Order: sequence, then structure tokens, then C-alpha cells
Amino acid sequence: MRNIKYLLAIIFLLFSMYTKAQYCTSDSRFTEIQYFDNSEIITITDVVYGTANDWEGNPQDLLMDVWYPSGANETLSERPFILLIHGGGFTSGNKNFMSLECRRFAQKGYVAATINYRLGWDGNDPFGVILAAYRAQQDAMAALRYIVDNANTYEIDTNWVFIGGVSAGAITSLNTIFINETEWESVFPSIISDWGNLNTSGNSLTNTFDIKAVYNDCGMAFDVGINPADMVPIISFHGYLDNIVPIGTADGTIGSAVIHDLLLANGVCSELTVDSLGGHCPHPGDFRVERAACFFKNIFCNTCTSNYFTEEIPANCSTNTGGDFKVQLNLFLEGPYDAATGLMRTDLQANGLVPTMQPFSAMPWNYQGTESLANSADFPADMVDWVLVELRDATNNFSIIEQKAALLLTDGCIVDINATVGVTFPTLATTANYYVSVKARNHLAIMSSSAISLPNTTPFHLSNSNNVLGGPSQLTQVNTGIYAMAAGDFDGNGFVTVADFNRYITQVSSVNMYAYGDATTDGNVTVADFNIYRPNASKIGIAQIRY
Repeated sequence: MRNIKYLLAIIFLLFSMYTKAQYCTSDSRFTEIQYFDNSEIITITDVVYGTANDWEGNPQDLLMDVWYPSGANETLSERPFILLIHGGGFTSGNKNFMSLECRRFAQKGYVAATINYRLGWDGNDPFGVILAAYRAQQDAMAALRYIVDNANTYEIDTNWVFIGGVSAGAITSLNTIFINETEWESVFPSIISDWGNLNTSGNSLTNTFDIKAVYNDCGMAFDVGINPADMVPIISFHGYLDNIVPIGTADGTIGSAVIHDLLLANGVCSELTVDSLGGHCPHPGDFRVERAACFFKNIFCNTCTSNYFTEEIPANCSTNTGGDFKVQLNLFLEGPYDAATGLMRTDLQANGLVPTMQPFSAMPWNYQGTESLANSADFPADMVDWVLVELRDATNNFSIIEQKAALLLTDGCIVDINATVGVTFPTLATTANYYVSVKARNHLAIMSSSAISLPNTTPFHLSNSNNVLGGPSQLTQVNTGIYAMAAGDFDGNGFVTVADFNRYITQVSSVNMYAYGDATTDGNVTVADFNIYRPNASKIGIAQIRY
């Protein structure tokens, strides 16, 4: 019997060494580099991984989207898996919030999934948010059981399971590894009798899972005395001035900095990047995904080292670099367009009103890119305003592949922040077809009428109504044969309604401001802005660009 146990131990050790070695590759897979082209990524949406009652007692189907690589470049029969969970304070958000990050991980060679989970709580219950966090953990664990049970379908190596998320999603991820039912009951004694067990809610699957590491963007955990046996490597990102999820200790919770110190004290690998001036979740998504991918690869290779950064150090665990992928576009905005010259006015730039940081980080866009200039003098003299360029899947134009903020010039040309013609997408490499959409702060967003071959060397003109999905109904004619993005969508949600008028009213009479209600983009909010809004009232953008 002793010999059999010894033999089994040796076999297990060899298997563990093999599973590490097969992912500790010398190529750029599992690194900061895009290993698979977008055309090689399969997406499966709205997979039902369970059903559970929401906080009001109503049954809710729990849905999951899955991304994974395929095609000639895929030589592995199994791949590591990461579950990504969206934020929203346990009251809002959905799985679409993590779609781009899932795609990025899949392009690096991982299988990635994101979930909807039960949101909301009884506002009259002082323990409501605690119960919401418990339900979120139940759903995350149900999703992981489902993934393990269906590992063959998605070709997942269940020996390598990671979990991560943003804000509430990061809290859920940390709770999943740190807090068991006994510890939950120490916080809320009746939680199991009221809401059921962690391991049986959502579905009846009995599969187990072993989480190897966590990707934590501005999360925290309940301070219930974390057991060193539960500690795994964690890569974290946090704003030092975060007053929503504090980086330190607060009200019985511990933030990323405290968790980092606990891991180091127990000899567990931990990496923490802190924005010393940042608030809630300040680090851009691509930066986080690239660092997390390299963190995981170092775990595969048994080379994980602990780090603490106070600046965004680009990931670099591969020597490969992607080539330039440049998209050339041309369009006009109705507000600043001058029919006499055929150009757009540059009042905002001329008066120093354009922000040096891209303005699309706010709702409804929630774009976390870091495009910026050192000061306003660095803007091109012929700049009109910022725009947000999106590349979308040729087979599903609701799916955003890439986003980038860029500068719109007076002649309609869109350029990178260094003023070179075209918008560069460094994570893309090979020629492929994409739908292109463009969003502006206070004009109705538009999208190409068909997928176009990119990169391109001849500008694609979205001032031609035939090139825009929905045609003239989505635009305003500003000159003979020339169409422009329609002004008046002051809240950017894809509808021109009374809500936009209400936003205009709150800013009317503003002078020398970069204001959403400034449809004419002259730096002032006056009756002229109402006059340009009024003919567009009740315009509805296509479904793909609406929020």
C-alpha cells in the first residue's frame, strides 16, 4: 500500500509539472502580445449556467458569454480559463461590460468567460449589500461549476482556473477564494438558511474547482481573518484615493494594499499597481489585461515575483511586438460645420477649451483609454474635437473589438494624438473586415453600412450617406451631397430626446466651457445650440450604438 501511495504521489507530481510546462512556452502565447487574430476567436453568448431567485424572490436565468481561440494557430487541446466578473456596486452592470477584456484574454490564448449575476437588494435592509455580495459569490461559484462540468465543450484545462473582475466583480472574486460559508455566517448568521449554500445555489452540479490566481481591479475582501491556506497569487490594481472601495482598511474590509501585504507576509506572490492620484478603478483595461496575462504566464513558468508599482509599467514577458494597423476615416460634425468653407470650425481648440485627456471615460461610454496630450498647446491647430473610434466584429456588429480616442480635424480627417493621419490599433495585425463606428460627445453616433477591409490607405468617408448604416435618417445634410453626424445627443445615449434638452437647459448661458450642451462647439451654450438641436429632436440612433 505504501508503494502504491508513493507511486500515485509521483504520478501527480509529474502531471502537475507537465501542465505547467505545456503553458510555459517560448512563444508569445499567454503574454501581453495578441497571439490570435480576432477572426480566430469564437464567441458563444447567453449560455444558461444556472437559475436562482433574485432578491425579490423571482427566478432569474443566469447567463454567461464565452470566448476562446480556434483555427490553424490553435495547437492545444486544452487551455487555461479565466472567469471575469463585472462591477456596478451589486446594483447595476452586465456581462457586456467585460466583453473587451474577455476577447483580449482569448486573443492571448486563454478561454475567457463573463457572467450576469443577481443584482440589487432591499434598500430597507441594513444588511442588503452583504446579502447581494453573498448572492454574487453563489452565482460565480455556480458558473465555475458549470465551466468545469463543460470543460470538454470549451477545451478548458480545469487544472488552470483563474478568476477576476472590476470593483464589485473583484470583490466577488476575492470572496470566492477567501470566504467560506462558516465565515459568511460569522458576518450574517442566517445567511445560509435564508439564501442557501454557496456550493449548491444556481445549479445542481457537484464539480469542484481550484482557483490558481486572482485578477483584482479595485476590489476588497471582508476582514474575517483570512486563512493562509486560502491564499493564492493575486495581481491587483487600485487608485490610492479610491473613496468607493478603499485601498486600505475600512468598516470591516481590507483593500488591495492590505491584501498585498498579507500575501507577502505569507510568502505568496503578489503584484500591486497603485495610481497615487487615482480614484475608483483608474487603470485602463488593456494595460490591466496585459499585465495579468504576463502574471499568469509567470505562474505557469514558476517565475512569479512580487512587485509594487506606483506607475503603469507596460507588461513585457515577450519580445514580440505587433505591427501598425492604421484606419483612415473622414466625417463631419453638424455643429461646427461651415457650409461656406466646407470645413468645421476649430473654436474649442483655438480658445484652449479642449481637455488634454480623452473625454469618453464618463458615462455612457465608460471608455478607459489613456489617450492624452501633455498640454493644450500640443493639439493640432486644425483640431475640432475628440472622437471615439470603434472597430466591430464583421459577423456581429454589436460586438466591439477595439476602441480608441482620436482627434477630428477641420477637414474631417481623424488622426492619432500625435497628429499622424489615421488611427492606429496596435493590438491588431492582419487584414480583416470590420464595421467602424464613431462617437462624439454631443452628436448622434454612426456606424458604417457594411464591414470594410482594414487597415486601409484611402480614407473611408462617413460623410457619404451610402456608407452609413441607416443612411440619411442617421445624419444631417449640411451641403450638397455632404452629410454630417447629427447634433443634439447631449447625453450620448443614442437618442435625441427631451432628456437632451434638459441637459442643455442645465448648461445654458455657459461661456468659455467644454460643455455637452454646446452643439455648435463654439465654447458657449446659447439659443444657437437649441436651434441646432430642435430639428434633430426624436432622432433615434441604430441599436448598435445606443446605450
